Amino acid sequence: MEPVKRGRGRPKQVKAVSLQLRPEDVKQEVVEAQPVEKKVAVSTVNRSGRPKRVPINGYRDILKVEGQEAGYHYAWITDKNASRFELAGYDFVDHDVVVGDNRVNAASQIGAKISIPGGNGVTLFLMRVPQDIYDEEMEMLNDSINDTELALTQNSKDEGRYGSVKIGRGKNL
Repeated sequence: MEPVKRGRGRPKQVKAVSLQLRPEDVKQEVVEAQPVEKKVAVSTVNRSGRPKRVPINGYRDILKVEGQEAGYHYAWITDKNASRFELAGYDFVDHDVVVGDNRVNAASQIGAKISIPGGNGVTLFLMRVPQDIYDEEMEMLNDSINDTELALTQNSKDEGRYGSVKIGRGKNL
């Protein structure tokens, strides 16, 4: 397309339509140009049917799991800890789920176990546990943390000790 001359300075550049577009993807609109009294055709591309573009250097969620069943807590467990988690009530996920964003090294299944490479020779397996067992475990962990914090914050009257320590979580900090 020919640039439109506007007097002094650089001419206004008009975007050219890509040669890779199909004719049905291009919509023609007539827009009035401000400095010149001529009408100029501007092309827009219909991108409604395309998948969402992920930037090359942008955030990619490779551990995301779609298709989780309600009532379960899902977690990625290393191959070394899998037997310990099985004893704690976790099961390997064996139903169909979609793991992560589109990529070449997508999640593979070993038998019925869903796994992905975790780096440094570690394999991560997708496991799940019923939500009530998970909540019970988290409550026990929080009680243990609270007991430790209480022991740290108790003022001791031992000789040579003075001052106080304040520890809090959330808004109480």
